[in-house]
Amino acid sequence: MPDRTVYIVRHASAVARDAWSGPDALRPLSLRGWQQAAALAEWLADPAPMHFLSSPTVRCRDTLVPVAHRGAGTVVDEPLLADLAEAEVTEGVLQVRMRRLLRVLAQVEAGPVAACSHGDTIPVLLRVSGITGELPCPKGGVWELRLDAQGGVRSGRFLGRAGDT
Repeated sequence: MPDRTVYIVRHASAVARDAWSGPDALRPLSLRGWQQAAALAEWLADPAPMHFLSSPTVRCRDTLVPVAHRGAGTVVDEPLLADLAEAEVTEGVLQVRMRRLLRVLAQVEAGPVAACSHGDTIPVLLRVSGITGELPCPKGGVWELRLDAQGGVRSGRFLGRAGDT
């Protein structure tokens, strides 16, 4: 099986926490966030992702909606992409969770994958992947990972932030 390209996306800008009175999982994208999501769809047009996995939060799902619609795909919730919970504060637990996530990403059907997560989850995933140095993770930021069939990371690079020109 050839290497798999996975785009790890931090959700686009959301409505500020202090301006949102509902559950955090339902906090939506801001106007700027929708602009970033639209830019992401243009940015990831070639090669376009064929599969779309998201943290089960509105802001993550909605970040991928324009990309998924462009490719006639569906955004599917993946709990391993969720915001890191208070109960998972030990580095060992986090590493196990991220290794499981890498295996899940590697086993998705053929074709590029876009996966949307959070600012606390993505740096842990990158460290577990063996990526060192500065790990930028701005809202709307995209990392490209190349995975082997077992979820091993062959390479990873930060592509930038959607909507920045």
